[in-house]
Amino acid sequence: MLTIAAGGAEALRREVVERYDRHAAPSPDVGSIVEVARLHESSRVPLYVPERRGRPAVLVEGLSLPVWIFGAGDLDTDARGLCFQFADMLGHWLWQCMEGLEPLVRSVSASATRVRVQIELLDPANWGTPERSDPGEGPLECSVTGVGSIAVRARPLLMRTLEGSDNTGERSVVTAVIAALARSAGKDEESSDRLAKEVVDQYVPIGMNKKIVSFNRNQDPRLDRRGLPGFPEVQAPEQSDLLDELGDHLRASLDLKEGAVPSEKRVTVINAAVTFFFERLAQTVATVSPNGLLEWLVAHHEAVVYRVAEHDLTTPTRMACFASIGDMLQEILDEGRKQSEAAVASRFLIEYVVAQPPIGLRPISRSVYDRLLALASEIVQWGMLSDSVKYDLAEISISMLASGRLGRSNEALMSAQRALASARAPGEVQEKRAAFARFWQQDQRAGKPAEAEALDAAATSEFGFSLTELRDFLVEIVNAGLRRDGEPKVEERAALTKEVAEALGWNEDQACAAFSLFSLSPRGDFFALPEGFSRSDVYPWRFNRGLSYLRRALLVRSADKSDQIVWGTRQVWDAARYLLALCIEGRLKAQSLPMKQFMSALLSEEAELFNDAVAELFETIPGLLVRRRVKKIGTLKIRGENGELGDIDVLVADQKLKRLRAVETKDLVLGRTPADMARELESLLGKEPADNSFVRRHSARVEWLRDHIQELVGWLGLPTGDWQVDGLVVLSQELVSPYLKNSPIPVLSIDRLRSVVEDERSDDPPSSKAGA
Repeated sequence: MLTIAAGGAEALRREVVERYDRHAAPSPDVGSIVEVARLHESSRVPLYVPERRGRPAVLVEGLSLPVWIFGAGDLDTDARGLCFQFADMLGHWLWQCMEGLEPLVRSVSASATRVRVQIELLDPANWGTPERSDPGEGPLECSVTGVGSIAVRARPLLMRTLEGSDNTGERSVVTAVIAALARSAGKDEESSDRLAKEVVDQYVPIGMNKKIVSFNRNQDPRLDRRGLPGFPEVQAPEQSDLLDELGDHLRASLDLKEGAVPSEKRVTVINAAVTFFFERLAQTVATVSPNGLLEWLVAHHEAVVYRVAEHDLTTPTRMACFASIGDMLQEILDEGRKQSEAAVASRFLIEYVVAQPPIGLRPISRSVYDRLLALASEIVQWGMLSDSVKYDLAEISISMLASGRLGRSNEALMSAQRALASARAPGEVQEKRAAFARFWQQDQRAGKPAEAEALDAAATSEFGFSLTELRDFLVEIVNAGLRRDGEPKVEERAALTKEVAEALGWNEDQACAAFSLFSLSPRGDFFALPEGFSRSDVYPWRFNRGLSYLRRALLVRSADKSDQIVWGTRQVWDAARYLLALCIEGRLKAQSLPMKQFMSALLSEEAELFNDAVAELFETIPGLLVRRRVKKIGTLKIRGENGELGDIDVLVADQKLKRLRAVETKDLVLGRTPADMARELESLLGKEPADNSFVRRHSARVEWLRDHIQELVGWLGLPTGDWQVDGLVVLSQELVSPYLKNSPIPVLSIDRLRSVVEDERSDDPPSSKAGA
């Protein structure tokens, strides 16, 4: 007898009901109804779409009449997606203008049962290349087809109208649509135009709140979505199945019993999990046919690169459009996490298949790909957990659960990472806003940065090519890809080498040398590493790896007569950006002395600029006395028992509170992996009390100032009295360290300090929080 307990799915059903709010609504066509579901997760956004997807359509509820925006005619896949974008954009702004539109819609309700906005895309072949369309015709026409019913006819040049860093183009479209709706309600043209302008000026302010981000694809090839499959999210059901298989394996191979795993056996068990998943990955890959496999993997990874680039670019506009929706930031963070998980797993899968090409018979399919992607993701997750235990980042326990799965409890680390993500989110959004504004200025930039010549010289010593030459090489690989149809690109290595060499005016030996810097090739064994590389260069849970697909985007495949190169233009573009970032952020594992010296000088300059930025923040608070890079107090050097303690980056005196604050500034790179976090933690706070960490050295400086308080006050020209001396460490960005380990001195990011200073400046009297 099989018994199924009632109510087991109640919570899931409630979640689905609340998320989608499925219900019947009048359809765009008079005389029928249609089932609709909520477009956005938030119940505060009254936009819906038909459950049965046919023509693109968006329903706006909340007005006296339902408002439908829908596409006209038979549309191909690309045109259908574009039409839906326009419908979504108009639906969003009509929702925002709801209060101003209600009198107009109410006046229509006497003669109509719904408002209909029909969108027709003209000249569909040229929407991807608007410059080819006829410039003699306007981009948009709105005509009245009945009471409460209008037709919107759009031409490709509308995409140029929508370009730019603000929503001026969308305001013009919404103004035209509202004016047409007013005419459909019987208003004359002059009053319709006036009403539309008043409503848009009140409810659609000029700003970054735009729904459609239109741009020239040449600005960033990563943002070209043509020819790509859907985004390959790592599938939770596949991961769930793999965890069941892991539990069975560990119980049999290690004789694990239900309960906690002793701490001394944690690394053994976790490493066994990594080995299990790696072996399953190798076994599964070996059964797959090589025919079309690399093309499949690269094409899907191109979809990941596109999605990540689009997410980064549109985050500011989404935040601006949904500023009133409190959970939008969390939704964006969750999307970013899923994209990052897919990107890391996808890159590792490609690296493995290139290194170990299979000779199986099974053709690649979505189900096989989902399992491979899940395996790659589990290898990354368990590898990171292994490093977390190895570096003793936080209290981590594992146990064999009654369900038969291996459970992991790392709440302290996860809590720290969640706190870090929340703390970093506002700063990251602000960075994306700045990047969004810069995106539209790219074509107006001219010349090289001041440090470009020095960087080129250092790169020549490091790579045998200047960074400018390497950039030109990768750009030409992108151009070669754009000259070829399909995704991804495939060409014989010899032919592509000759093509790129001719385009750059290089000889073929130069082109071959450049190819070797950016290519991944088959190996006898995945861990049989070329000279100069270590195992960490192939561990997918480590970043900044010399043999990663992120660094080496040209994939070598052996063919019948000669080697082939398989590549995706978006990942090649990313490789160029990544290499530049490694050099100018000082993260490149440099081998040559000139490159090491260049990065050291650049980091020193950045540290000094950051030092000044922190000092300038304090200087904006009235009543504070600020000194920078204090090396000595009068004739007294800042010395401890074991020698000089170094200078004080920023010294702040508050005369009203009689408080002195010694500020240490650190321009650091965010640690993303457990190994990075461990180094960050040790550098900032130390492992042992005697460690020479940033905080320990700064604590010694603070103690020295307390011991010499009278000399310090006199040197600053301040009145004597009962002065207090405190310390503070200001970081260039939020790090996980302060969330994992308590610091004897407060540690703040500059974003949090900026927030405190802004509050301080708004207070009356000033300095009320200066010591807080």
